[in-house]
Amino acid sequence: MRGLLRSVWRGTRTFIVAGLAIGVVVSLAGYAVWSAWHAWHVREEAAASKTWPTSGLFDEATVELTTSCTGSVLAYIVSIVPPISRGVTLPDRVDRSKAMTDRIRRRLEAIRLELRQEKGTAPIVAIELRVDEFVRIYSTSERRLTSLEARGTVSCDAASYVRAERLQVTWRERPE
Repeated sequence: MRGLLRSVWRGTRTFIVAGLAIGVVVSLAGYAVWSAWHAWHVREEAAASKTWPTSGLFDEATVELTTSCTGSVLAYIVSIVPPISRGVTLPDRVDRSKAMTDRIRRRLEAIRLELRQEKGTAPIVAIELRVDEFVRIYSTSERRLTSLEARGTVSCDAASYVRAERLQVTWRERPE
């Protein structure tokens, strides 16, 4: 009887060890597949172009930011849009809009854009631009006859970038 129990135990022990080994291999393979899928998903989400909610600046001007993070590089387009000019004719509105962008250039020294996860956390990405880096763009849009625009790139981590939830805009004015 003892010999029979011992031989049954040896056979059962072999099956248990084999089952555990198969379980470990299947778990590792599943984790590897999930990790590859998750990394691909994060890269795809970060690479999609994202337009952040507009932020107010002084004198009713607004700041618009569009970003995408591909291959550890964050590409951005920052637009400073003056308020809609109230002119009678199109040339008059264009002139007023141009004067407003000139006023913004004279008043601003630099603008800082921070992408943050939540309030009180350190910025995930920070972009600081001098106003001299912006160019004036003319448009045929009734709502935006002129704007100041800057484009560029900074480094980014895709996994951190997709966690960014809000845009914080601060600026430095020129000393008078």
